[in-house]
Amino acid sequence: MTEGPVVDGARPEQPTAGAPSLVDVGLSRRAHVATCAALACTVVATDLLVEPVTPVLVVLICAGAIAGFLRPDGILAGGLIVGLAVPVVRFLAVVAGVDLATSSEPGGPVGALSLVFLVVPALFAAVIGGY
Repeated sequence: MTEGPVVDGARPEQPTAGAPSLVDVGLSRRAHVATCAALACTVVATDLLVEPVTPVLVVLICAGAIAGFLRPDGILAGGLIVGLAVPVVRFLAVVAGVDLATSSEPGGPVGALSLVFLVVPALFAAVIGGY
């Protein structure tokens, strides 16, 4: 039984079997970003179609958890993509002058940007999903 070559009197570092690593676990980066974009579209569609906030928040949390689960080392990207979807769409709608069926209070760009707090539950859910 040989353990590998000896170089300069020392054996090279061998990875241990018990050391967990999140590198290359889950989807590839491109597939993860595409999946997160699809999850973000689901959150935005729910936001535009449903009037109460609770179902939108449930879909946002589930989407964040799925994004974290699919690529554990990409939890930050998944949480940001899912969490920023609604504020970005609302801000672009205000800038473009499109009247959405549902409106945020306060209105205008300030109201759209006030929804940035949705990043917090999305990131929290992505962390939970990743672990």
